[in-house]
Amino acid sequence: MHIAYASALGQPAEVVWTSLTDVDSVLAALPGAALARDGDGGVTGSVKCKLNGTQITYRVTVQAQLADANFRTTVLTIAGKEARGSGTLDATLTVAVRDNPDAQLEVSGDIAATGRGEAAEAEAWRRVIELMVHALVPPTASSAEPAAPVRPPLAVAPPLPASSPASSPQRPMVIGLMAIAFLLVFRRIRRRRTAE
Repeated sequence: MHIAYASALGQPAEVVWTSLTDVDSVLAALPGAALARDGDGGVTGSVKCKLNGTQITYRVTVQAQLADANFRTTVLTIAGKEARGSGTLDATLTVAVRDNPDAQLEVSGDIAATGRGEAAEAEAWRRVIELMVHALVPPTASSAEPAAPVRPPLAVAPPLPASSPASSPQRPMVIGLMAIAFLLVFRRIRRRRTAE
């Protein structure tokens, strides 16, 4: 299923981008997560969440396909599998912070889930993203109104070469954004199942 989310955060884009690329802050907002960098520049580990009254652990791998700090954009690929079950999650998400005139966070992409996550609708995934974004970067009082509709798919600049000196500062950003995307999905599922 395709999801699209946009939110005006009422803060400068650089402040929002810095918050999202601060790995320590992002990981502090991820209860039940045990994530570590792998040798390929991605993140692997496990995330625990509660679905239908049952705590489930997912093994995940998150990779950044493209990342560009100049455009404040990254594309994430997330693959997960239940540690004790056959449920899976595959997602490709484009995350961007735009000046509009304050920061507007945009997340769009495709999510495919099997097992317990399969019943979640696109709106549920969108709300998961919204909850996590506002936990990491709370909007100011002036940004309480909803954001404008999301534009068509985001243009992404080509990746920087691996040997480029500018590519190493992107790793914390990639790890933070990957962790955000994965946790958002499972927090929403947990809340939706609890509400039912």
